[in-house]
Amino acid sequence: IIISRKTSNRDEMENVTWQTSLQEAIFWCVEHDQEIADIFIIGGEQIYKECMTHWLDLIESIYLTQINHDYQCDQFFLFGPDQIEDLGYICEEEILDFDLDTNRDLKLDLELNYFYFVREHS
Repeated sequence: IIISRKTSNRDEMENVTWQTSLQEAIFWCVEHDQEIADIFIIGGEQIYKECMTHWLDLIESIYLTQINHDYQCDQFFLFGPDQIEDLGYICEEEILDFDLDTNRDLKLDLELNYFYFVREHS
């Protein structure tokens, strides 16, 4: 599913559906639940914010990767590990300072923190 407010220039692609909002996308998934095993939300900032504020009860797990570098960005995921735990999730896996050599030609070396959270069941 691709979510975009733009309704023009939508290329028809096999196995792709276009929706104009996260709510429409979730409703589409509910209607097609026999065909869908897992749903992954991969951004951007507005989609993340809407998920975490309006659809949190549907989120079973969260994969969080932090990039340990200041890129002078103006868009961020609003929740860090502490905030996610405060929402009722348990960190099941944590890898700190994971070194990712992404491209030797560009000499891009990233240090990442990786977390896997699951919903705490009461």
